[in-house]
Amino acid sequence: MKKLQKTFKNAKGFTLIELMIVIAIMGILAAIAYPPIVENLGSGKATAAMDQVRAIRTAATKYAPVNGDMTDVSIQELVDNGLLPEDWADGSSVNPWAGDVSVSVDSSDVTRFAVSTDNIPEDTDGANMVRTMEDEAASNTTPSYSGGSFSITFAIN
Repeated sequence: MKKLQKTFKNAKGFTLIELMIVIAIMGILAAIAYPPIVENLGSGKATAAMDQVRAIRTAATKYAPVNGDMTDVSIQELVDNGLLPEDWADGSSVNPWAGDVSVSVDSSDVTRFAVSTDNIPEDTDGANMVRTMEDEAASNTTPSYSGGSFSITFAIN
């Protein structure tokens, strides 16, 4: 019996309290880390959508000198002129959320055009797109987001 008591007395290991404290700390860390991780998963699609809007802006800017103005601009017209990839022709393959993407001339000023994308499921992604692309919009305009749709107006320089 004395030998058994000596064995337990010299035994090394963690107590139940120590293990519970470690588990509690891990739980707190997980609770802190989870929201930013989930938020960043959605922002990847928003970043892809913004990159595609920028590609459309570049293509439309190249289209104006070729066509003379922006009156007939559309995704299909940009594809037909070789300014966008062929698989973008229907507009939906461009959108990471599988909604429509469109480009149209501003009816009040043919040197301006709007790019719109819809089917954005998260308001945080739409707000992020507005905030990020604010400086890229034509003067006296701001990007907008409402009800899953994002729109921005650009000017031909």
